[in-house]
Amino acid sequence: MAKIVSSYCTKVIGENRIFKDTIRVYRDALSLLIRIVESEWDTGLGELYAKSTLKAQRTVELLVHASRTSVAKYPEFDKQFYKYPSYLRRSTISEALGAVSSYRAAVSHWESAGRKGKEPKLQTSRSAMPTFYKDNMYEDNGDGTARLKLYHKNDWVWVKVRLRKQDTDYIREHWDKADASAPKLVKRNRRYALCFAFEETVAYGTKPLTDQTILAVDLGINTDAVCSVMRPDGTVLARKFIDFPSEKDRLNTQLGRARRGQRENGHRGGNRHMKKAVRINEDLSKKIAPAIVRYAVSVGADIIVMEHLDFIGQKPKHKKQRLHMWRNRDIQKIVMHQAHRNGIRVRLLMCDKEAIEV
Repeated sequence: MAKIVSSYCTKVIGENRIFKDTIRVYRDALSLLIRIVESEWDTGLGELYAKSTLKAQRTVELLVHASRTSVAKYPEFDKQFYKYPSYLRRSTISEALGAVSSYRAAVSHWESAGRKGKEPKLQTSRSAMPTFYKDNMYEDNGDGTARLKLYHKNDWVWVKVRLRKQDTDYIREHWDKADASAPKLVKRNRRYALCFAFEETVAYGTKPLTDQTILAVDLGINTDAVCSVMRPDGTVLARKFIDFPSEKDRLNTQLGRARRGQRENGHRGGNRHMKKAVRINEDLSKKIAPAIVRYAVSVGADIIVMEHLDFIGQKPKHKKQRLHMWRNRDIQKIVMHQAHRNGIRVRLLMCDKEAIEV
């Protein structure tokens, strides 16, 4: 049994300005909490954080938030961030603790290295995004809309937002039985989205080694992938060539135009075509990997074996660009994740070394 965590983002439709005040307040609160945590770190908070993050979070909350039975040591937090949601406050405290812990670890490493280079600095202004915890800040209406608690017009209010239908349908179809985490606000391509993490439990096969079916995958540049179905004794049962010639033709066209633009107008001449080539190349890797996993599922493979590719040293000049554009690691990463979701093990073979199970 293994736990697989996947993430998926749903785009927010028609709302691009309503999150700005919430993000600003969240980042200001995080900046203040980082300074407070740093001032209390040497008084025992650092040792407590090393033992229990939950106890450290509770300690910081008592320092900044007053209740009926306790008085806050730093009352400026409640004064500056009135009605700050409780779940969001705890999330902000956790992020502040992590930021200070990383800073202290960097300082310790810098001192142990003989104080070489610049001394690490604690960054209090961070480009962090809030997390909307269920019931307290997030409610799914089930009709393609959701209610979020946002900071709007100097108050925390519930706001209804629309989510992209394709994303909600995809989550309902593929992640209905998985445990979903609280969504985190992200910004991609000038648009906001809610990013969910889904956790599911997968059982791997228990066949003996002599009865397992192996899918050996050879990633290439000319042919995207060659998949060979094998038995443990080396007998090849089937073979399939996975190739996307039209996508590679579009990629080569854009690369040629980029090279031509660089020759005529300098190193920035082909930027527009190079950006198109990068997007086409990224889309190509997202097509190759699922095709490999689909074939593995169709033949009932118990394990996928891939070569651990590592390009160290000087590359041949006539192959340098093609190797640079080859997204073999991204393909392997996607194959690993999707194969594990289907209960298929993955191993990477290294030259003159043992296999690495991932």
